[in-house]
Amino acid sequence: MDAFESSGRWWLSGNEKASVGGTLKVSAGGGMSLSVISHFGELKNALTEKLHPIILGSVDKAPKGNEVTLTGSFRTGATFGSLKDARESYHVDRAYFGALLPDDKSFTFKSMRLRVGGLTEWIHKLSGFEKKMGGGGVGPLGETVSLGYYTRREPVRAKIPGGERSSWASASVQASPEPDTSSRRRGR
Repeated sequence: MDAFESSGRWWLSGNEKASVGGTLKVSAGGGMSLSVISHFGELKNALTEKLHPIILGSVDKAPKGNEVTLTGSFRTGATFGSLKDARESYHVDRAYFGALLPDDKSFTFKSMRLRVGGLTEWIHKLSGFEKKMGGGGVGPLGETVSLGYYTRREPVRAKIPGGERSSWASASVQASPEPDTSSRRRGR
């Protein structure tokens, strides 16, 4: 991921009229921080813990449009002077670009499609992993659905000429062929 910054207006869910200016910074490693001019909600002592489960924003540039939802944010710093000189900075746990998700219900999915690369190689009869064949992977709302199961199998073993026995089940191959002494014999 490339590092970037997005400047814009930020507000607490349900209180867009009290929006404040600020900048979201995203590092190359995915770490995120939000710096705002002014403050969110009540102006409190800088030593008081301040958590915001959802912060909404409209920004100048972002990966998927102008709308941004931040979750799991907590204040990491604050400066106070006169009301117009107040500033706050927040650590941001997650960002959802391209949508305003104002409440917990907005994070509920109606459907999901999951693709796992290389799964067919792992779900081979020798691995012990097998696909679950009934129900198409869909169960009642709120219940866990099994997509496969595992049966412990006898390890696959093979002999490597000039080496020790290897076991594919433990994913280790130990080969120690005997040294080639034919060139030494020729030189004598």
